[in-house]
Amino acid sequence: MVRVSPPATSVASGELSSLMFARNDYARFKNGLRKCRGFMVMPEGAVTRLPGTRYLGNTHLDQPARLMRFAFKDEDAVLLEWTNLLLRFWRDADLVPVSGGSAPYSIATPYSLAQARRLQSLLSSDRIYLTEGELPPQRRSRFALDNWTIENTPFENGPFSPRNADVARELTVSGATGSIGVTSNFALFEPGHVGVLFQIFEIDTSGTPEWSADIPANTGDQFYYNGNVYRISGFDGGGGSGTTGVNPPVHTEGSWLAEQGGPIFEFLSNGAGIIQITAVTD
Repeated sequence: MVRVSPPATSVASGELSSLMFARNDYARFKNGLRKCRGFMVMPEGAVTRLPGTRYLGNTHLDQPARLMRFAFKDEDAVLLEWTNLLLRFWRDADLVPVSGGSAPYSIATPYSLAQARRLQSLLSSDRIYLTEGELPPQRRSRFALDNWTIENTPFENGPFSPRNADVARELTVSGATGSIGVTSNFALFEPGHVGVLFQIFEIDTSGTPEWSADIPANTGDQFYYNGNVYRISGFDGGGGSGTTGVNPPVHTEGSWLAEQGGPIFEFLSNGAGIIQITAVTD
């Protein structure tokens, strides 16, 4: 039997995983490589040697560093130099200087070098979201080449830990919006909770009646229906009073006219709220 080795005119698939070695039925198998060391695959299918390196400069105080690529656009990329508690920026083979000067621009960060080496990132336009497992997730924003910020990610809607299943454990809040006080009937709060989001669910609904059909109502009245809270924001045709109408509110966002001449229901919430701890008293 004659063994035939057809020419490989393209290796555009690059290096294949060993799990793919037996998948000769896969279209990319024919253009793949078992190993590719010291070479890089070109879009045209050929390979070329990896480019060399050249000396550009020293890291901050000659410290070990973690390098991370930040590509705002294809033609606008920056190399991030993470050292202990400091971040500097390289662009076009040079350190980005401060505006109007020659000294390298840098910003302080909360990350030690060990933490920086564990960083995982998610790019979103001109921002990168960072996490490494110890500190709160950070958001780094770019406003200009020499204007960057890094801050705790301002979460608004979670994520949250699993919901508390013990109905005997309750929180009492002093208000519905703004700066409020929160008291628990068990030992819950710790100093480390500052900045943490809690999702709370209303269990005492005695102050908000269930919606009933065609009863007297005024603008501003609130009702529960199917677990959601609605407020009458006005009445069709004007006026500050009327009835609740014959059609219950069922929407989960915005405002809805129940019927011609009837009330306009504004969706407020599903009975849940979100609070952020700003200080812990005890």
